[in-house]
Amino acid sequence: MDKLIVGPLVGSDISTVIVIDALDECKDEEPTSVILSVLGRFVSKLPSVKFFVTGRPEPQIQEGFRLPLLIGAAAVFVLHNVKPSLVNNDIQLFLKLSFLELAHRHELGGWPTSEQLDLLCQRSGGLFVYAVATVKFIDHRNNPPEEQLDCLLQSQNNTAYEGRTRLKENATLDLLYISILQDAFGDDNMEDDQKVRSILGAVILAANPLSPSTIATLLGISTRSAFLRLSSVHSLLVVRATLRPEPPRRLN
Repeated sequence: MDKLIVGPLVGSDISTVIVIDALDECKDEEPTSVILSVLGRFVSKLPSVKFFVTGRPEPQIQEGFRLPLLIGAAAVFVLHNVKPSLVNNDIQLFLKLSFLELAHRHELGGWPTSEQLDLLCQRSGGLFVYAVATVKFIDHRNNPPEEQLDCLLQSQNNTAYEGRTRLKENATLDLLYISILQDAFGDDNMEDDQKVRSILGAVILAANPLSPSTIATLLGISTRSAFLRLSSVHSLLVVRATLRPEPPRRLN
């Protein structure tokens, strides 16, 4: 900490923010977070540097913020205590800016309407993941964004069912994800349905992220088949792999 971070920052005398995300995911078995203990020792040497630390309130993290060296230097911000109105304002701003970029790219004037933005913000239920998935779904590589938005709003206006269980009205992510899956795989092809379930099941159940080619090998299908189906739900999954072109075949 002293040689890698504190020394260079003191020497450069710059103002900056350092983000430590998901601190609770560190393998830290000590009663008090080691990282927070170290920060407490050096934070007074960096008056122009702010540390933004996120994480679930695990016991060692809570104890870390109670250290005498950090009590006066840190402010604890509990996310679920934020007023819903503040969260909704941030989500609406995110949606507005995202759609503004989409409208500019596709040369759409006056789109979307303020009513549509308000409705999407209302349906997000305070969840940024809803807003992000919505933007990714609407920014489809093949379909116009205005059609994608209309499709999403219309599908969620209908009563949705999963098997025999009626979805809860406040389960906004359930409705959004089902709308996305129905749009991608709603052709009622039983053979394809089983393949889709197997591919998505491999993604969900795998301990570590798998490439489309690895999933294809595990399921005994072609890499192209796995890649195309995973790409169909790009708004829910991050698919980084690209298909390599097949080598040319020699004609006899």
